[in-house]
Amino acid sequence: MEHAELPRFAPNALIEFDWAGKWLTGEEYSHVLHNIDLYCSSFGLGRYGTRQHPNTIYEAPYNGLVYFVEGSSVGSEFGFPRVEIKKKFRWKKMNFTTELPKRKPLVSYIVASAVKCERFFPNAHKEGPAFRMHAVILVKPSAKSYVLCHVRKLASSEETPPVSLAPTVEREERWPLPAKKQKKSAEDGLQALLEAAVGSDTSEEDREKEEIDYVALYHSTSPDKFPAFAGPNYH
Repeated sequence: MEHAELPRFAPNALIEFDWAGKWLTGEEYSHVLHNIDLYCSSFGLGRYGTRQHPNTIYEAPYNGLVYFVEGSSVGSEFGFPRVEIKKKFRWKKMNFTTELPKRKPLVSYIVASAVKCERFFPNAHKEGPAFRMHAVILVKPSAKSYVLCHVRKLASSEETPPVSLAPTVEREERWPLPAKKQKKSAEDGLQALLEAAVGSDTSEEDREKEEIDYVALYHSTSPDKFPAFAGPNYH
């Protein structure tokens, strides 16, 4: 396998990378791993022994966290052993490595994921991983080498704002309620029948002029209470 030479960066250049905003390229990771002392002293990055990690990753990891763990590989030598503190986040690494760049690789890395512990985060089992880690090592490590651990927060773990409810459509607009039925008295019904008997062709104006109280006529004992039927044939 053909390996690339050292990155194009100046050997001792201090370059501030966007740790929180993106994963680095193979060339960028390689540059940091070749200048561990410089980055630790300039940015206060931590260095830890073999298979040791800062308690921060178990209690309160954050986006853009970077530190170094002593080791010459990211295989069985690298992991997350038991610790005395109560973990709020549980880390698990993948079993396969990736090389960067793909052609003439400079570094190799594995991915680890952190999930929330349900003891501290109710219903956490419904969520996916909250953080990812790239554990990166040089393809050609030195006698005493380190693994660069780069942690980033996943966008899916961000708290989502409450879902805004769509405006409720008034029931009357889509499904009009039937008009409330009103009780009609017997007199109202009789009035309607009598008006129909007189004739539906009579205009409203003519009916108002006549002003006939048909209900009163019905209860009357007068023989000509129905003028339309009065005549020699009906007496």
